[in-house]
Amino acid sequence: MAEVVARVSIKTFVDFTKENIFIPLQMNNSFFVDNRRQLIKTIASPYYSFHSKGYQKSVINYEIVGATNLYTNVTDLSKWTMNFSNTNVGGIDVFQKMKSPIVLNDETVKGKGLGQVVSKHKGLNEIHHTGGHAGYKSYLSCFPDEKLSVAIISNSNEFNAGKLTYEIAEIYLSDKINNDENTSILEIDDSIAQSKIFRKNELLGTYQLNGDLSKPIYEVTMQNDTLQMFLSIIHVSFKIVNETGNLYRIPINPKAKIVFSGIDNGLARSVSIFENGKETKWERVEKNQARRGKY
Repeated sequence: MAEVVARVSIKTFVDFTKENIFIPLQMNNSFFVDNRRQLIKTIASPYYSFHSKGYQKSVINYEIVGATNLYTNVTDLSKWTMNFSNTNVGGIDVFQKMKSPIVLNDETVKGKGLGQVVSKHKGLNEIHHTGGHAGYKSYLSCFPDEKLSVAIISNSNEFNAGKLTYEIAEIYLSDKINNDENTSILEIDDSIAQSKIFRKNELLGTYQLNGDLSKPIYEVTMQNDTLQMFLSIIHVSFKIVNETGNLYRIPINPKAKIVFSGIDNGLARSVSIFENGKETKWERVEKNQARRGKY
């Protein structure tokens, strides 16, 4: 996306977003970084917890912008969410498109929302998205009808930004939410989640998107009896927790689910990730084989 914006605008993505988003919205502490030598004032460095080794600083590739390397704070994020209502930047047509589902060439509808997730939370309309990179964790939730937004950011990989976001939102919306309503936007086949129940060690390994050697990989590892999934292409690691059978949840992203399925020599053969109304499937591959893929 960043490359498309740069080519069409004949500006760097950094300059385009500064001139067309950050300055008009007076987001004075927000900017993209594409230069590893750039000094960043008042930055909170990201950390990973390595249990017995304590905390270690995460390493970031500052040369990549678009999906990552946006530096901001909660004050500026509040200005961003207020623009959902007043649409001073972008206009109402742009925001209507952002609320539209993804429609493929064969007219298949995928997910709800472009660049964001449009769904319901306990009966209330919601726009939300999660974020994470190299130890940073974030979650932004907007309830447009109630004119409430909650933005949480953290510099620790252990922090559960999504959980805290909804805890705060439900305090303010306690008289409006429906606690009996199923808020999940995911439909998961129980027969898949409850087939052959895998032990934790049978889930470990390397999984590649669609089994395609040119695609990114997830590595499922275990540390101190806790399962972790690591997406190497953006250097993000997160904990997964069992709910039932082969169904797992992601604590930092309350609206995402993971299902392990298939059997390959006694091990899980694939993992499906249900998120933002979409399913992506990752197939088990040999680690050395996966690394030959191009990213």
